[in-house]
Amino acid sequence: MKLTTAAISLAGPERSAVDQARELLERVTAAAREVASFRETQPAVYYAGYVEDAQKEDVEASSVLAIAQGKVPPGPDELGVGPAPYLNGLADVAGELRRYILDSLRRDDFTRCEELLGYTLNSIHNLRFLLQLMEDIRSAIDEGKFAEFRQSFIAGFEVRDHEVRMRNREARLENVRRRKD
Repeated sequence: MKLTTAAISLAGPERSAVDQARELLERVTAAAREVASFRETQPAVYYAGYVEDAQKEDVEASSVLAIAQGKVPPGPDELGVGPAPYLNGLADVAGELRRYILDSLRRDDFTRCEELLGYTLNSIHNLRFLLQLMEDIRSAIDEGKFAEFRQSFIAGFEVRDHEVRMRNREARLENVRRRKD
């Protein structure tokens, strides 16, 4: 299910269209929460993939609508979804924003392009970061060095100074290069 009304709302339609999208989305979110209860009562149905796919679409539509309204997209707890459908939904948001940016550029409307490109690039960066983190965790577990990895990661992750972050980034990249050799 694609909630194209939410994506269209990025173009700044009349208030009634945004309100309609919000109403539809509230109903979809409620239905997704109800179906999530299948995890306990009907695990075969829940884990068949359809429920998490519907949750992913809910995340996508909720996030696109929030961005269209200049709000912060809801988190997984607000939507009542797990990490996988949440991250998959955010990945789809990047595609919707890209589509909107390209359509806007074709119309010579640059009003929100830079802002939305920032969202897109942040989403791509965050997903890449998470994928790399999972790869690093798997490698550390395979090598029997997860405790060391965890300690090193947390020590580097909590630093907020830009220069230190850049040094840590270079060190992580060097570690990746060494592992691949």
